[in-house]
Amino acid sequence: MVSWSIQRPTAADLAAIRGLLAASNLPSEDVAEHLDHFLSAWDGKRLAGVVGMEIHNTGGLLRSLAVDPAYRGTGLGKALTQKILSHAISNGVTNAGLLTTTAANFFARHGFLPILREEIPEWIKTSKEYRLYCPSTAVCMIKQLAR
Repeated sequence: MVSWSIQRPTAADLAAIRGLLAASNLPSEDVAEHLDHFLSAWDGKRLAGVVGMEIHNTGGLLRSLAVDPAYRGTGLGKALTQKILSHAISNGVTNAGLLTTTAANFFARHGFLPILREEIPEWIKTSKEYRLYCPSTAVCMIKQLAR
């Protein structure tokens, strides 16, 4: 049986987080800047998954959702997504957005809707994720969060 515990990561966890993100073909360069709004899932001493949120006033950019292949299909991605959205709400976020090249169907099941590039909110456009790391082929999705 697969189990994990979800918690706030520390600076000591950065190397493991960056490794999982790199293995998942996700950018990791600026993770340390947003570590206060990241969650990590651990199975003992093994990093099973990670997710982050960049908070820009009432907008939150969900980013860096990665699950170790051994834990895929266990519900961990769903659990991390739900927990980071709850974290966002508790930090005043009313609209969550994300950029993805591979997981649009997954996020659609969690209530995110695709938007056109010309509709992308300014708080996403000004993020490093959008400006520096995300390819132009990425799908942008938005979800209004419950208050």
